[in-house]
Amino acid sequence: MTQAGDEQHQALVRRAQEILSAGASADAAFVELAADGGYDLRAIAIAVSMAAGTSLVDAEKRWAEDGEAALEEVEGDPEELGWLLAIAGFFDFHRPLDEREQQVRTLLNQALRAHGGWRSGHFGTITRHLEAGQLHDALESMAGSSPRTFAPRSRPAPSTYWTRLVEAAELLAADGDDGRLAEIAALCRRHLDELPPADPGAGG
Repeated sequence: MTQAGDEQHQALVRRAQEILSAGASADAAFVELAADGGYDLRAIAIAVSMAAGTSLVDAEKRWAEDGEAALEEVEGDPEELGWLLAIAGFFDFHRPLDEREQQVRTLLNQALRAHGGWRSGHFGTITRHLEAGQLHDALESMAGSSPRTFAPRSRPAPSTYWTRLVEAAELLAADGDDGRLAEIAALCRRHLDELPPADPGAGG
């Protein structure tokens, strides 16, 4: 990248940061910058991703993996492209997790597999939260969905599901709790207590 190109890129990232700081969503920031003109959609997408905290290397990698195909799918329409990139997690910042948070994510992934089957949209939302390190959001979303009691292509394990969610809530509460984590843990324990003895996941 030339010096002039680098300066333009930095200016675009700063502008994206200003829009995000004002409370706009990432896809709304993308559309606003696209409407300003002067930049191609690839550059705008990468700038918004970086403004949200992602490194240039990772943003460019995401574009290579998902952006080009999405751009072709929407035939260059900025609003459609911004929406597609957002739901694919393109703009998400994947924050690093400490050791305890990694344990929480492991527990939530175990619960995810024990559920027995998710609607594709719900599954996509949860996995995005987990990838981005948004553990509270993932936990809350999962606590609102009861596992299947039977699924032809999987082995639901309800007691494992609720047990792992309780353990995840307790680990997250080590940072301090405004009461919501305690509510989630209590809800999951109640579901666990209500399970019939024949639960295939008994013993967690």
